[in-house]
Amino acid sequence: MSNLVSRAFNYFCGVRPNNSSLLLSVTNKSIILNQIKCRHTKHWNPKFKQFRKEKVIKVKLPDFNEYDDNISQEKMKARFKEQGLMPSRPWIEKPIFIGCTGSIFEPYVPPEGDGKFSIVTTTEVQHNTLDKTIHWIFNESLEPPRVVHVRCTNVISKENVFAQVTVRFHNQQTLAVYDRFGRLIHGSEIVKKDVLEYVVFEKHIANQYGTWRVHAKIIPPWMPEREHANRTYILQPESPDDEDNADDKDSSFEALQTAPITKNDPQPQVNT
Repeated sequence: MSNLVSRAFNYFCGVRPNNSSLLLSVTNKSIILNQIKCRHTKHWNPKFKQFRKEKVIKVKLPDFNEYDDNISQEKMKARFKEQGLMPSRPWIEKPIFIGCTGSIFEPYVPPEGDGKFSIVTTTEVQHNTLDKTIHWIFNESLEPPRVVHVRCTNVISKENVFAQVTVRFHNQQTLAVYDRFGRLIHGSEIVKKDVLEYVVFEKHIANQYGTWRVHAKIIPPWMPEREHANRTYILQPESPDDEDNADDKDSSFEALQTAPITKNDPQPQVNT
């Protein structure tokens, strides 16, 4: 209360307090300023701080100017191994894997009038099957299948062994082939036919995961020649210009034939 009264008295009387002692006490003391690094872009949420740190990956970029002609082969291989690269090879050849043979070795000769060999490939099986529908049904087996020929051979090396087995099949089948318009062009779905054939299966013995696959087949020689199917085509409409040109050619040709020819007249020339 006394301080408040003294301040009011000094204000009305025009007396100002002397603050020199306070200023001297402040200036006499040394001021120490410490610089503190502060990040102003710090994320406001401290959660998942470690995950935000790990989302940025430092990639070590290769220096393309560090390789010289005088670098040793051992150092070059060590750098390739560090970067996970395969060392360069002086040759360009690529390894070749032989998974099947190209033909039948020691082919089986069936009895006369029993069948003949014909090599079957993927291209021949799929020949002219585009835009066609094939219906094939296995009805029954007339005789049990039996193995008539077994052979093995090696290719290039003694360890690369292939095996071929010839099996005789005698059964009944039904085959019908339709064109893109649904018209029957070969066979029938009602008529059953007896089929006698020798099928050659092949397996890569040296391969642990090799399987038996169809390699060739036999067609009986007495089979009659297959009737050729009636092919269907799209009839292109003729334009009126083509019809007029055809009529003009016919009329000019008839006029040349009917006109009388004299000795002085030149011989007409007909362009065909």
